[in-house]
Amino acid sequence: MMLDRPVTVWRPNVKRRGRIYQITSRMNNKTNINTLDVIDEIMAFCRAKSYPLESVGIVTHKDARKDFEESGFTCLHFYGQRGTNKLADVRALFVVGAPQPHNDSLVGAYRCLSDDYNPLTPEMTESGIRPVRTGKLVSYNYRRDDGCVPHRMVSGYWWHGIQSLLNAYRESEIIQAVFRARPLTRDVDIYLLTSVPTSLRLDGIGETFGDLMGSPVPNWQAWELVRDWIETLPDGEIIDYTRLAEVTGLKEPTLRKQRWLDLIICHMPGVEALQARKRVLVKT
Repeated sequence: MMLDRPVTVWRPNVKRRGRIYQITSRMNNKTNINTLDVIDEIMAFCRAKSYPLESVGIVTHKDARKDFEESGFTCLHFYGQRGTNKLADVRALFVVGAPQPHNDSLVGAYRCLSDDYNPLTPEMTESGIRPVRTGKLVSYNYRRDDGCVPHRMVSGYWWHGIQSLLNAYRESEIIQAVFRARPLTRDVDIYLLTSVPTSLRLDGIGETFGDLMGSPVPNWQAWELVRDWIETLPDGEIIDYTRLAEVTGLKEPTLRKQRWLDLIICHMPGVEALQARKRVLVKT
């Protein structure tokens, strides 16, 4: 119910063909998004997943759209995506960020729709001052293998009417972006690059792209380089920290601290320990 008016929800039970994943490390709103860094990471992820660049779509903030288009992506922006089939055939879609309307816009819209208006000011309660904005623990629509459901503290408003409008401007706009790629009827991969939870059922969730790639180390791109390199090695080839440093470009002390050789044994088949004390592996 929005603004105390009854709403009838029609929700047919349709099995979705597409897959939706979420990267939750950053909100990526229009004031804190680092567009160039995000582009570099998306392009690296597309190479790892074998997504051709021309088959990748982006929905993001209007101010960031130009940078993505100049990098070769097919793009739309929040609040300007309805009524188009521009992304209906993409193989992968990245929804970058979460739209965040200004307080004045929300209050103005609420005053137009409702005669039950409370000024957007702090209130005095028995427990003290209640601020205008608040935070709420919201769950993602995903259950991990251990049965746990991930949550996130999300900002919002005490007044339910203004909060309903915020949901329409923010969460609903993210959902609108997802369905530009037609995941109900198509085999498509969709990635939400924002920490804001929505009602969408997720097929996977992680703090970084590395979590989705199954990387046991923070630098998932370096891990993929090592994986590809090991696959090309002949049987009997030696793997040590010196060679790993050459392949990844990382410093040898960093690799040792993160115990890369131990992780390689655990996560990459066809590799065995040759000399445990000297930390040398061999391709088998």
